[in-house]
Amino acid sequence: MNSESKRRLELSPPRRILWRVGVLAITGAVLTALVFPSGLWPRKISASTNLSRHSAYPLGDMPLRTDAQSVGFYVGAAVNMSPFRNELQYTNTLKQEFNVIVAENAFKFDATHPAQNTYNFNDTDALVNFAEANGMKIRGHTLVWHSQLPSWVTSCNCSRDQAIQIMSDHIHTLVGRYRGRIWAWDVVNEGIDDSTGGLRTNSFWYQKIGPDYIDMAFRFAREADPNALLYYNDYSIEGTGTKSNAVYNLMNTLKNNGVPVDAVGWQCHFVNPFRVGPAHHANAQRLAALGLQVSITELDVRIQSPTTTDKLNQQALAYRDLIDLSVSEPNINALVMWGFTDKYSWIPGAFAGYGDALIFDTSYQPKPSYNALLDGLKAAASLDNPRFFVRQQYLDFLGREPDPSGLVFWTNETTSCGTNQTCVELKRINVSAAYFLSIEFQQTGYLVERMYKAAYGDASGGSTFNGTHSLPVPPVRFNEFLPDTQKIGQGVVVGQAGWEMLLENNKQAFASEFTQRSRFANAFATSLTPAQFVDTLFLNAGVAPSATERNAALNEFGGATDTSDLAARARALRRVAESPSLATNEFNRAFVLMQYFGYLRRDPNSGPDTDYTGYDFWLTKLNQFNGNFVSAEMVKAFITSSEYRQRFGP
Repeated sequence: MNSESKRRLELSPPRRILWRVGVLAITGAVLTALVFPSGLWPRKISASTNLSRHSAYPLGDMPLRTDAQSVGFYVGAAVNMSPFRNELQYTNTLKQEFNVIVAENAFKFDATHPAQNTYNFNDTDALVNFAEANGMKIRGHTLVWHSQLPSWVTSCNCSRDQAIQIMSDHIHTLVGRYRGRIWAWDVVNEGIDDSTGGLRTNSFWYQKIGPDYIDMAFRFAREADPNALLYYNDYSIEGTGTKSNAVYNLMNTLKNNGVPVDAVGWQCHFVNPFRVGPAHHANAQRLAALGLQVSITELDVRIQSPTTTDKLNQQALAYRDLIDLSVSEPNINALVMWGFTDKYSWIPGAFAGYGDALIFDTSYQPKPSYNALLDGLKAAASLDNPRFFVRQQYLDFLGREPDPSGLVFWTNETTSCGTNQTCVELKRINVSAAYFLSIEFQQTGYLVERMYKAAYGDASGGSTFNGTHSLPVPPVRFNEFLPDTQKIGQGVVVGQAGWEMLLENNKQAFASEFTQRSRFANAFATSLTPAQFVDTLFLNAGVAPSATERNAALNEFGGATDTSDLAARARALRRVAESPSLATNEFNRAFVLMQYFGYLRRDPNSGPDTDYTGYDFWLTKLNQFNGNFVSAEMVKAFITSSEYRQRFGP
């Protein structure tokens, strides 16, 4: 057996699977029809695992943010302004380890709005500038809370309308100042009463405005920044129980009333030993079913004195559980600690006899809990992790980060089979293929491939499959395809408001730029008549156009006798490239080509391949099965191939 035949077998294990998927489209309707199975439970670390290796990852060697970013996740810390302004090691650790920060106090009402007509943005400006300079997201905490209000607010003898105006002015001023620069806002903080499960009635805002102050706060925040994530944030709501149920019911009511709430923040102030359980997964999943994201926003795990090695290892198990929870539930987007070094932790001052709650000790040395977070993030950066796998499909085929609802939907598709591995394998194949088959890719990447085909016809490639021969192959190369697809797809998320207009504008701009490139200009002189120009495009495309199709392309030139009208050339090219006949004829060839472009990030005749034998093999097989990629085992072969998996590590 020759080496090429061995590679083909390595790419295509022989077991047959029933074909159970049609043409899937990533649309708003699909993404809102969510089903949330229990999913795959995260891997736990056992108590016997050695976590007492304070120096295993020297600071700066493998920072948390590097591994968090590799899985599309945010790991962060709250910032104390005193060491932030005065201690270099504090700020160096922040920017080295974290990709999101939040202020402990700098954004709160009393700090930013100390007098009715006075605002103080010194600290908030410093934090926002620091975050932007270091590639970090920033959370704004908090807009509406019953605590830390200035006396001019709490002592005012104001009417309901006046109280509403105070809240509106504050939110519009603070959020508006940082519009487009703050990733997320805790809009309402701790609005649920611990004992009753109802709204907290001793709040200034509740007493002056009434229960609808929550609705108003979210609407004001959305007006001030349409794109920031808007959170309800609270403590003791991460599992299930009276308070958690109250938050769920409140969120359900807000969503049903059209209130723009996007996410829920779990504060997560825990006592060692703590472990994640099924209730935490169930709570995340029921919030996901409402279309809500979740962040762990104020994490610490306090240890009762005296601290011992065993207690530090127990604490590390808690941190590992929490990162495993976070990366296994696709609607959890961040894990943020309330501080990061025990040197400046709030715990000893608030809970007598407790301390050592964070991941760095008082000398900025990483503790076992740091290593637990790092190990959890590393473990998550694997194609075997459903969330990581789905995110990679977005990056490879759509060229963007997942939209939250899409990440939840497609991750849950891959985990809906539980532990039935045959079913899981089929789901992964179908989910992955859905990205090529999606409206978004068909209108971006596949359109690029067809534009090259219409402009330049076929290239010629060599193959040794079933004997040495040449064959026609698509002319577009990976280094051309990738930037061109990014241009058409820039900012497009199918299902989001305005996506059709944005896509159309991108198509027009790209077609204009494409037809003005020297390669196109050299291939199509402006002295050509419209008939010569259009007929050549259809000939290159391999399409015999109907009279209607041909006339539509010709009519782009009006009554001109040549094709010097550059805008008309672009429109005519699009007419041909978007021909339904071309889309049908070219489909299987493009599908095979995208296996190389999407999964292997290379041309079919590069890397371990020296010609188009592999491409020829898969196109022949896909055609034999009439485009049935499951029966042809094509997608399965690429996503299980060693070449694909080696992109993400050994």
